[in-house]
Formats: sequence, C-alpha cells, structure tokens
Amino acid sequence: MAVSIGVDVDISRMVTAMAAIFGRIESRVIDALDESAGLVRTSAQEGPPKVADRIRGAEAASLRETTPSGAGEFSGMYRFLTRTGVLRNATKIEAAKKTSGGYASSVFNAANYVDRIEFGGFPFMRPALEINRSNITRRIAAAVRGGTGG
Repeated sequence: MAVSIGVDVDISRMVTAMAAIFGRIESRVIDALDESAGLVRTSAQEGPPKVADRIRGAEAASLRETTPSGAGEFSGMYRFLTRTGVLRNATKIEAAKKTSGGYASSVFNAANYVDRIEFGGFPFMRPALEINRSNITRRIAAAVRGGTGG
C-alpha cells in the first residue's frame, strides 16, 4: 500500500511581505540614482579649469589641466573651460525612472556643440562618471541594504 503526504503552503503573507520590502528598496534605489546623477553633474560642471582672457603660444599651455587620475581611460587628458558657462549650465539631470531592465537616471548636456567637446579631445561628461563610479555603486548597495533592513 502506498503512502502519500501532502504539504500545503500559503505564501500569500510571504508575497505581501516581499512586496513591501521591494517597495522600500525601489524608492531607496531611485533616490540613490538621483543623488548619484547629481554627483556626476557636479563633477562635470566643476571639471575643467578656468582659462585666461587670451590664449597664445606658451600661455595656452598654462591654461590646460588634465583630468584626475581616477577618471579611468580619461586620466591625464587635457580639458578646458570657457568663460561663457554654456556647457556648465546645460548639464542637466533626468530623474530616475523604471526601465525595461531596471532603473536609470541620466546626466546629459544639450549644448549644440557638446559632442565636439566631449568626443573631440576634451571630455568632461565621461570622466565625471568614471570619477564617481565607485561612489555610485556604494550608494545603490547601501540603498538595497537599507531597504531590506540589512
């Protein structure tokens, strides 16, 4: 004669608890992404040094500065700052939002010539991300730990 034992588990309370934890994590991760985007924007805005009124010969060399060593592949590249502030003021943040693959926040610059600066040998956006990459990772990890009570 065969013996059968059944085990019934009601997971509805577990699902409810997990949804509550996910809700706490979600809002914390979104906040961490927004804060991280702010760090990147600030780094991009502060990045280049000021330039003097005139750029001529040897004088131009004193106007250049290189990106910090923490900027990954962009370390040591020359960078400039113009006096107009257009690039600095055009650097904006798109708030964090849910995407098909998770969550994303963006730092962007809409100046009509930004591509010629960023990809023409004087990057400031990509080094700003590289400089802040480990801090961003720490912020998101802390948001997840805090959301789970860990």
